[in-house]
Amino acid sequence: MFISLFIALGVMTIMVLSYRSEQSIPAKTEDEITAGLLQNLNLKAWQQTDTIHFTSPQGWHYHWYKTNQTLRIEMDSSYILLYTEIKSPDDLMASSRPFTAEEVDQIRKQWHADRFRLFGYLISFEASTTKAFIPSKGNIQMKLTLADDAIHNGYVQHWTLSDTFMPISCVLRSADNTKVHHISWDRWITLPSGLKLAECYSEDGLRQCFTQIHTTP
Repeated sequence: MFISLFIALGVMTIMVLSYRSEQSIPAKTEDEITAGLLQNLNLKAWQQTDTIHFTSPQGWHYHWYKTNQTLRIEMDSSYILLYTEIKSPDDLMASSRPFTAEEVDQIRKQWHADRFRLFGYLISFEASTTKAFIPSKGNIQMKLTLADDAIHNGYVQHWTLSDTFMPISCVLRSADNTKVHHISWDRWITLPSGLKLAECYSEDGLRQCFTQIHTTP
């Protein structure tokens, strides 16, 4: 009987301490979350980055001249130089061989997909038209909506952030609810510029990694 009473008192003590612990941790405000994201992701370093080089899982070598809004992609023995902002449907600046408008369109789609996989949390937070923080226990839930994006136009993005404001995962849902993608990140690195990136991502269950990532101011 004494043992049962001792166990019961122990359980009650743990419950009270747990309750007090939960009550003593104030909920983060939207301003605190925004400030945490800006600091932890180092959005300033992202905005000051001029050129980004990286290799995608399929072996494409990207050279993104962010300031000049141009992009060089090296694919096997060929290359293509494009504007990152579409000027016309068949727009290209230079290439090692002729590319059809359809090929350029497919290359652009692959570029925008890879860009989101590597920089999505930076681009989305910077360019989102609306932000909403969803009350939840534990991880931070955030909803972003982008008005203009070549691939994710009108998509609503549901982000899960750690309590230290690191992106964990994102669910992308199209406006008409017919397309849903799940993506998460791991193997975080900090570049010499201070920019934080995740080398690896898992999209709809498939995990892949980027390599040779480096930037210039």
